[in-house]
Amino acid sequence: MKNLLLTFARAHNYGAALQTYASIKFFENSGIELITPAYTPNYLMPTTSFYRGIGLRGNKKKKFNFLYPIYRRLKMYKRYKLFKDFQNEYLKIDYSLDSVNSIINSSNQYHSFVVGADQT
Repeated sequence: MKNLLLTFARAHNYGAALQTYASIKFFENSGIELITPAYTPNYLMPTTSFYRGIGLRGNKKKKFNFLYPIYRRLKMYKRYKLFKDFQNEYLKIDYSLDSVNSIINSSNQYHSFVVGADQT
């Protein structure tokens, strides 16, 4: 039976990606299948978005160059693509589980829930 890994797997940082991968491999070697939901809480979305940093920064009153964050993100395109490729190939993400309600509604399909990472 499948098990659900509740963690912040879709971040574009090495810690989150490697923690999720290590958890999946550890349980897989024990004969336990883990699936990761695609859900990301709204408060964490700015850290996963390719377009993060576009817009005004806090209450700063100085002139904001709208094009600079776009330029910076385009330079990081390769990194984001590599993370997406890694996530799609190794992290067993179920994209139908993209909200709290979808996770709750499908909870009877899973034998157990495994919770990991410092954000959960």
